[in-house]
Amino acid sequence: MEYKHIIVGVDFSPCSAEALKDAVRLGAATEAQISVVHILDREVMDYLNGHTVLDEELTRKEAQVRLDDFASLHVGDYQNVETSLIVGHPFADLVKSCSVKKADLLLLGSRGHGNDDGHLGVIASKCLRKAPLPVMLSQDRRGEPIRQVVCCVDYSPSSESAVAHAIQVAKLEGAALDFVNVYASPYTYQETGTGYITSGLENSEDFGKIMLQNLKNYLVAFEGECKGLETTQTVLDRISMGRGIIERLAEINCDLLVIGTRGRTGWKKLLLGTTAEYVVHRAPCSLLAVKPKGFEYEID
Repeated sequence: MEYKHIIVGVDFSPCSAEALKDAVRLGAATEAQISVVHILDREVMDYLNGHTVLDEELTRKEAQVRLDDFASLHVGDYQNVETSLIVGHPFADLVKSCSVKKADLLLLGSRGHGNDDGHLGVIASKCLRKAPLPVMLSQDRRGEPIRQVVCCVDYSPSSESAVAHAIQVAKLEGAALDFVNVYASPYTYQETGTGYITSGLENSEDFGKIMLQNLKNYLVAFEGECKGLETTQTVLDRISMGRGIIERLAEINCDLLVIGTRGRTGWKKLLLGTTAEYVVHRAPCSLLAVKPKGFEYEID
């Protein structure tokens, strides 16, 4: 797997600056084309034009200058970069750009301007669900590279792609890679009225060993790709799979979580699944969401 064309959607926020830096590091090995895209909202432009004297041509020129300066500042000496200013719908035209340019990866800042409450930006959230390619949401790491990657493995159809992307990023960044499977064993239950999770009933330890062996068996197919990487396998017995993942991210100070989403080809909406939905809004790190094979999204 190689990243040959990466699109970075920017809104000039610190997180979108981080996304640009991530794109340069991930694309360096193949000298990937990086397209830096900023979209002026057509509805906002029309509103301003109806209530003020708006010079749209001048607005476009000023936005293009700002975009070029922003890209130049954060890509450094990387040469294979182009900028694209679009007046249109922020989500629809970004997805169209990915399709037209046949991009391998879309990077966005996880938080835009005005998202100090910790929630994902609106466009980032939509792209996570609907963009027909892997989407990486970058958090502001002050320019630090990715050192620890966690990949969730749930043996779903998208797990294989998630593992492949996790290995690729770990190789490009020289990062450690932890494969995590969270399960709820039949020997773990939540006590009524207390909220405490009780584990350690008869045979629960054996069940955990079986789950760890299942994970190792699944990863045998990727041994060749993992050669040279520092890898670990972790299984967690938790009633809440989402909470188990978040717990592991904090425990090892994760920089990037790779997770597979799930859906059906042709659906207008991509279902993240209960666990992924929980995790993407609480992950204390950057996130790479990988779509199921064959997923498509048709712009209305």
